[in-house]
Amino acid sequence: MRISVSLIKLLTLFLSRPGDLVTREQIADALWEDPETVDVVIGINMAVRRLRVVLDDDPANPRYIETVIGLGYRFVAEVEELEETGGAETPAAQIGTKVAVPQAEDSPQGEILLDVGNSQLTTSETPLGFIAQRPGRSNFYWFAGLVLGATLLLGCFGIAAFRHRTPHQAGSLQAPVSNPVLNAGQPQITFNDEDDNVTAAAISPDGHVVAYADRIGISLHSLDNGTDALGTAPPSFLIQRISWYPNMRGLAVSGFDRVSHRNMVWKISLGSTPQMLLSDADLATVSPDSGSIAYTRRQNTEIWLADGSGQNSRLLVPRVEGESVAALIWSPKGNRLVFNRVSAASAGDDPPNAANTSASVPANSGPANYESVDASTGKLLSREQNIRFDSGFLLNDGRLIFSVNGVPGHSKLMVVKTDPETGRFLSSPQPVASPPGWNLVNAEAVESLSVSANGEMLGAVLTTNTPDVYWAQIQQPGPVLRGVTRLTGELNGLPHAWSPNGDAVVFDGYNGENLICRQRIGETKPEIMAKLPQDAAMANYSPDGKWILFAEYAGFPGHAIGIFSIPADGGQPRQLSTTGNIDEFHCSVSFTGACVMRETVNNKEFVFYALDPVRGMGQELARTKWNSTLTGDWTVSPDGASVAMADHDPDHPAFRLIPLSPHGSAPISTIPVRGLGSVLESTWAADGKGFYVETKTATGYDLLYVDRAGHTKLLRESPFLIWGIPSRDGKKLAFPGLTVRSNVWVGHTSFLPL
Repeated sequence: MRISVSLIKLLTLFLSRPGDLVTREQIADALWEDPETVDVVIGINMAVRRLRVVLDDDPANPRYIETVIGLGYRFVAEVEELEETGGAETPAAQIGTKVAVPQAEDSPQGEILLDVGNSQLTTSETPLGFIAQRPGRSNFYWFAGLVLGATLLLGCFGIAAFRHRTPHQAGSLQAPVSNPVLNAGQPQITFNDEDDNVTAAAISPDGHVVAYADRIGISLHSLDNGTDALGTAPPSFLIQRISWYPNMRGLAVSGFDRVSHRNMVWKISLGSTPQMLLSDADLATVSPDSGSIAYTRRQNTEIWLADGSGQNSRLLVPRVEGESVAALIWSPKGNRLVFNRVSAASAGDDPPNAANTSASVPANSGPANYESVDASTGKLLSREQNIRFDSGFLLNDGRLIFSVNGVPGHSKLMVVKTDPETGRFLSSPQPVASPPGWNLVNAEAVESLSVSANGEMLGAVLTTNTPDVYWAQIQQPGPVLRGVTRLTGELNGLPHAWSPNGDAVVFDGYNGENLICRQRIGETKPEIMAKLPQDAAMANYSPDGKWILFAEYAGFPGHAIGIFSIPADGGQPRQLSTTGNIDEFHCSVSFTGACVMRETVNNKEFVFYALDPVRGMGQELARTKWNSTLTGDWTVSPDGASVAMADHDPDHPAFRLIPLSPHGSAPISTIPVRGLGSVLESTWAADGKGFYVETKTATGYDLLYVDRAGHTKLLRESPFLIWGIPSRDGKKLAFPGLTVRSNVWVGHTSFLPL
């Protein structure tokens, strides 16, 4: 996690006066050299909000920061002061958990300097990296180590900042004339988690600063020294687009007001109160000379033009029935506007021409066209059909760079040469290589594309979807899932088993190697239990809890090539003895069940065998007719007496219960799952009285609870494959889910083709 120095200053102030009232005036004096030059009301509110997010503190039920209405705040958690032990390293507090000491990144080589009138406002903030488990209600000891480290670092940074101040002009963000210092191996600027996604970003005209917005406001990040400055954003306003004024005296931000439920455009001037420029307005972008603002109205169906202060608005491009504007871009000279006109999809729409689908027209959308118009008259200068883009920018030589979204995991950047005067296409759009270090392979979307005035630096917001392990409490009667929590984060993966005592989940992981991992509830780091050269998956505990079994898969589609076991406490994988065409295996979710392996014979029969974690494949248990399968579509009952196996029949969705000998000769029974999509897999509940069933629907995937009588209850909907893994006590359920993160990435444009 990263925390800015301004928040450490605020935290230090609170910790220096635990239990005492800290007034808003005292906070203002601590955060700003000259509080008279800023809107301290909004600034303090945002700083406290940011700190509460870092602490995971609920203002309605505060554990740390209590609001004293009309006066200020009180720090209510217990604080223990640590004695300084000396030495070059900052001491760390270890109270039942490991705490990594804050480590300074590179010392600042300059500052973000703001001038407001004749008063200088210096916002010198440096990100500090640390990892710590957040404390419980009554223990706050780890902050003592954090503040002690912060105190030492602040002293060093204060000296460095004084020594590296540079001349600046009033009212602007200034930076050295040279190119920004950018680590090509780490072009990711923000590291926000899924509950605080970046919603918009824009690189500054000089290419040295990135402005970005998230749920707690707007920030300015220096690419020269990595520092962040906290801006002042309108309250209750979701920022969805940012446009710099070319003189760098402010930002035009577009978005949605959560109180009035209207789209608005605000001007955020550095060091002063935000000013609302336009109502019923969106997609605002400032002209290269700062003299005009182009924006959309009436749900993005019209394009309007106002002066730089938001006055003297006039209609430039009128509404076309059934169409809307998805992007709005100024040409570098300011003589044209480029936008994307999108038609609403209808059942009668023909799919786009295959030759143009690379230019981002998803098959489920209506037609989308590129248009270029005169910025003074609105006269159409050029139109290209079947071109769709949500964001982009124009370079001085006429090249248009835009992003292709719409197909999950296949986002990319496109380039097309256009006439600088008319915008007419001079070539066909072509995909370009990713900027160095950018992770476009896993990108769901590339948005908020922007470029510096000289065309040398670009920025964007990349949204990625990664599979993670989630878990929840199973509440009865119901069942109902309560307290859904993401478990994994450092290493993504898919869950397959709980530890016997229910304190950890075993999952498949990948970090360049194929891993079997185990992560305990409440911990942030997984244990690596095993590594294999091929895909390692489907880990299960043996019923006695002494072994972890898993399979190795190869090829595409993947097929099992071996079953392995390791001691539950870790060790070297040992391949078990098996014969025939291995399908997969499963173990009962109980202490008294069994492990069972399934073999496919000539695509005619399934044969089930006993599986021992030491000796391997055992006696035959049952046979049944073959049908098409999916990995994980069957499981073993808690008592080991039968298996539940999905029938992949969309017309008659159901799953079968197949008895295993020597437990008798009961007939195969079928449990229908009607009206809820086709059944993909079924997992026995820990008590054997029901099943957690995954179905495929028209809109995604559902996780159901189905009892033996076929009564169903919807537990969770997902756009991603979802299956349920119950703990042995039946009180917890693990399942996979997508974690969506949106963060800022930057890079040089030298990778772009000429």
